[in-house]
Amino acid sequence: MSEGRTRQGRRGRVWRAVAPWLASGLAMACSSPRVAPEPEPAAPVAMPTPTLPPTIALVPIAGPDEVLVGNLVRNQPGSLEAPSEYCLEDGRLWRGARFRVGRTNVFDADDRLDAAAGDGTATVTVAVTGRRRPSLDERLVDVGPCPPDHAGDLERMQLRSDWIPDEGLASNTTHARMAATAYVAAVAAVPVTLVELGARTDGQLAIRLHNPFDQPLDGVTITAHYEGGPTKPMPRHDPIDVRLAPGAHVDLTVSLGDRGPGRRGGHRLASIDWSGRAGAATFDVSVAVPAP
Repeated sequence: MSEGRTRQGRRGRVWRAVAPWLASGLAMACSSPRVAPEPEPAAPVAMPTPTLPPTIALVPIAGPDEVLVGNLVRNQPGSLEAPSEYCLEDGRLWRGARFRVGRTNVFDADDRLDAAAGDGTATVTVAVTGRRRPSLDERLVDVGPCPPDHAGDLERMQLRSDWIPDEGLASNTTHARMAATAYVAAVAAVPVTLVELGARTDGQLAIRLHNPFDQPLDGVTITAHYEGGPTKPMPRHDPIDVRLAPGAHVDLTVSLGDRGPGRRGGHRLASIDWSGRAGAATFDVSVAVPAP
């Protein structure tokens, strides 16, 4: 046998020996899962300045129409603070407005106000656009003679001045006082959110204050309103020093007061109140804080 044939025979024997191992290695390599590359870290996202959601249009209060911002109240016959009818000095029963915002009676937007009020289980704050008129007396409607028991217990109660409506008690007022009491003839009314109440922790209440208007609220005073005292309840107002730009909100905490269960003489946080003017708007808001 020649030397060339001898070398070819040796190569063939070596190839036949290693071929199964190479095939097995190639199969394993093909079947092994591919490892994905490490993802790039996400770039930090800048947080926007807190504002109301951009889908909510800011309420215009720059004028020329006046805007009244306050709690929406359904007037009721015989009510102490929100009467809907009055027994005047002429012996006649007179019907007034169905609604008031804060302390001011509102006419001419009953359908919008009725929709905003809902079922009456929640306090609703509204912004009413319209014209302030000087004489509530001009809007009263004569409905007949005064009922003999119209006064009820109102005249025998000991009342604080801030419990009595601007036009007087339903059974103790006059046409002259009605004529000196303003009302608003409304053309529009929209619900607004000024205060959100949060959690109570360690004697503090978390709150969020909103400005849903297109003007800064520099002329508006916001206070934490407390009720209490050793005898007849007396109010206390602690100012909340904030500046709210149009569309902005701010988160903070206020004290719940110093009156514990069964304790007399202390004060309890009763509401967050807004008063004053901004643009063409007058604020008369009291957002109640429920007792624990």
